[in-house]
Amino acid sequence: PNPNPNPDPDPNAEPDPNPDLEDVFVSGSYDRTLKIWDLGGCRSTLRGHTDWVSCLAMRRRVIVSGAYDATIRVWNALSGECLRVLEAGEGNSLYCLTWVKDGGANARVATGTHHRQVQIWDVESGQLAWQGRGHEKMVYAIQSFGAEGLVTGSADHTVKIWDQHGSRGACLTLHGHTQPVMAGTPNPNPNPNPNPNPN
Repeated sequence: PNPNPNPDPDPNAEPDPNPDLEDVFVSGSYDRTLKIWDLGGCRSTLRGHTDWVSCLAMRRRVIVSGAYDATIRVWNALSGECLRVLEAGEGNSLYCLTWVKDGGANARVATGTHHRQVQIWDVESGQLAWQGRGHEKMVYAIQSFGAEGLVTGSADHTVKIWDQHGSRGACLTLHGHTQPVMAGTPNPNPNPNPNPNPN
């Protein structure tokens, strides 16, 4: 089938009929580039960031990357074209990002930043849709869950749960770590079956 030439970055659109992006993965580097790979090697190199690439996510034919240059770039994975650049603010390096599972029509990503913010961006319009504050230090980890939730981890040793459609503050703060929180994830498929076999 012919690839869809429309660069519309909506990841909620119907899957592209072109199989060209099957079995690919993407990496970001200190060398300020992204690379698209398959098992045969590097297929393409994406250039545009001016500092090292710290986080990225891919959904269908859209790649979103964040970097220490305080920008988020939206890429067409088929053409390698940078569709738009989102400015997080001067000196506001990006540490983590994730697609938002809000079930809405708009494609959105959530980011954690150097300036202790949790931000949600509308990828299609390039606008900042929501911003939460509450962490006392940099936000190193972020994941979306359910229809409205975000979980974040920070250099302030805490985990926070946020309602992206609620107030600007965290709904719940969890204490217990004695060092920076570098990763966190919800259970994407909670199963009441106590069988520990993941298969």
